[in-house]
Amino acid sequence: MPRPHTTMRKIRDVLRLRLGEQLSLRQVSLSLVIPHTTVADYVRRARDAGITSWPLPDELSSDDALEARLFGSSASAPRVRPEPDYC
Repeated sequence: MPRPHTTMRKIRDVLRLRLGEQLSLRQVSLSLVIPHTTVADYVRRARDAGITSWPLPDELSSDDALEARLFGSSASAPRVRPEPDYC
């Protein structure tokens, strides 16, 4: 079952608490009431995207820019599946 969608506000809070306040993954998880595996995923995505400090750079001030950097443009692209052959 997929994870419920997390708001960009919570993702920013994850980055602020982890990168800015230096809290552990579990402390961030408890603070924001989200699974620690989700926190670890967002921190990993940020690290892979070159985001290593808080506050975020000016080019990531909008939610759309941050989302594109963390999740890439493929996150919004629909999945194309082949049609079954009904013959």
